[in-house]
Amino acid sequence: MKAEKHSHFIGELGFKVLEFRKDYAQVALDLEPWHLNRLGVVHGGVLMTLLDTTCSMCGLYSADRDSRKASVTVSLNTNFIGQARHGRIVAVGTSTASGKSLYFASAEIRSEEGALLATATSVHRYRDLRHKAAKSAA
Repeated sequence: MKAEKHSHFIGELGFKVLEFRKDYAQVALDLEPWHLNRLGVVHGGVLMTLLDTTCSMCGLYSADRDSRKASVTVSLNTNFIGQARHGRIVAVGTSTASGKSLYFASAEIRSEEGALLATATSVHRYRDLRHKAAKSAA
């Protein structure tokens, strides 16, 4: 199942959801020159955003479109390990635990050659979409 449309920001970055299911997400990015920093490698902010997006998706899957979920990131711990200059990078994330209001996830990004670029662990708080709908209707 495809993920619900993300924010305009995520769309502008060019993220592509490859797989999205319960406790799992896989998101790709085809690197463009504007994704790179002054040293010619993928910018750390792009990597962090890809990790945050992938981790957050891991706890949000619902087969029922009427039961969509939302969350906010409470904590994101990131490790930058390798570099990429071109090609496709892919983030794979899994939900590691969940409760009534929080869930935990981890993710890693690899280059198309398989080199590990970055890892993350995160904590997310579920948000009630009904509150957002009620505010926008007012």
